[in-house]
Amino acid sequence: MNNKTNLNLLYTLQVLLAERHVSRAALRLNLTQSAVSRQLSQLREIYQDPLLVRDGSHYVLTPRAIKLCGEIEPLLDNIQRVLGNDEFDPKHYQQTLTFSSSDYVAQYIFPELVGRIGESAPLMDFSYRLWEPNLLQRLGDSDVQLASTMLPEAPNGLSSRKIGEDVPVIVTRNIIHWQAVKR
Repeated sequence: MNNKTNLNLLYTLQVLLAERHVSRAALRLNLTQSAVSRQLSQLREIYQDPLLVRDGSHYVLTPRAIKLCGEIEPLLDNIQRVLGNDEFDPKHYQQTLTFSSSDYVAQYIFPELVGRIGESAPLMDFSYRLWEPNLLQRLGDSDVQLASTMLPEAPNGLSSRKIGEDVPVIVTRNIIHWQAVKR
């Protein structure tokens, strides 16, 4: 098999070897019989083996196909696991989410964040880390997964969502004439 082989062909091969019948394999794969026949031709060329040989009204596996039967299922299971096609289920997520922000922001956001996420991910743990100036540059490489900061837009490679606005103000006793303070 060369390194440019379509991985979907492996799944087709698995079904063909199990069904030993092109029409039944096509039904199971939700493909037309001619599409599965074309894929079988490609597989025969790749393996340089007939794989399935017609014997009357059914197919018989070649010795090479019999050998592949025991190898293909664990291989496809590993590929499935590596590709991570499992759906994310927050109810079973048992990791720690680390949030970083200024302590001022954390007192308003963190309790609500823990409450909302905790409803859908009850097994998740939470931790807080005080904001560090270079955190955004290393967010993907650090143990912080979520951060709150004030930026007009997210840096490349990160996503963001606006959660509020902050208006800076100056507060003083009545000893300063506000007309003297320029905006």
